[in-house]
Amino acid sequence: MRQHLRTLLVIYFGCVVFTLAHVLPGNLISKARSNDSDTPDLKITNIERLNSPADEADPCIAPGGAAFYFSRGTGSGTEIMVAIRRDKSQPFSNPTPIEELNGSEACSPFPMPREADGSEYIFFATKGEPGNLDIYFTRRLRPTEPFQRIAKAPVHQVCTPEDETHPWVSPDSREMYFSRKTKEGWRIGYARGSAPRSFENVTLLDFPPGFSHATISKDGTLMILQGPIEDNKLGLFASKRGSKSGPWGKPQPIVSLNSKLSTKGESSPSLSADGQFLYFASDRPGGKGGLDLYFVSTSELKKGGL
Repeated sequence: MRQHLRTLLVIYFGCVVFTLAHVLPGNLISKARSNDSDTPDLKITNIERLNSPADEADPCIAPGGAAFYFSRGTGSGTEIMVAIRRDKSQPFSNPTPIEELNGSEACSPFPMPREADGSEYIFFATKGEPGNLDIYFTRRLRPTEPFQRIAKAPVHQVCTPEDETHPWVSPDSREMYFSRKTKEGWRIGYARGSAPRSFENVTLLDFPPGFSHATISKDGTLMILQGPIEDNKLGLFASKRGSKSGPWGKPQPIVSLNSKLSTKGESSPSLSADGQFLYFASDRPGGKGGLDLYFVSTSELKKGGL
């Protein structure tokens, strides 16, 4: 009888381990934390392997899933970090700084799909010569090579004497959403062009000041962004539209996701290229200190009314 019970327990725990390994996106983490008590209806996971006592923000997983980019606060500013893996079945490596992109301040990494010739472009924000944050881009010829310092250039069409950060670029590189710090507060900008990385028309969306850091679904009808909420915190919002060419609706707070137990709030939303997961930053309880990186499946959010 005891041997029979041992066998049943081994089978049960084996099933549990198998299930967890397949639910988590590509073994992204080594251990999952339960979400805090004021968001009990969502399965929110802390990405422990990438987090530290410092602030982590601006998460963005590469379209192929082989690299995870984010920014980390340092004593003198922020720097762009990356963790890599061979394939989706493997865990990510410990994150390291991308030296060729970092300077006194660098943030908001946004990697692009690999080009037909094997090269890769990345957009990011860093301080330009006037001392304000501008959006830059550069490339590397192969994934195993560093990004080219000599090819680093600002996206002149969207750069102004004001700060521009948080680029989101369409897969064909003909559309860009970005954040601009105006006198009234942060605004979301939109740029489009007739050729890749050539943005000819730049406008600011008709959202109230204070909204920034937009990420767009692959069908172009859902935007997740950060904005001000009660207690002088940031929270995550959703804006929708009926078609890719239609106007964006008024941003609505994602109540099921914003934690009442956080101090700074939730920020830095980033949808995966396939739309299955939303990554974000939060200082909710249970992290390693400061802002930590988390993820939640979009199917979970849709159950909550997204």
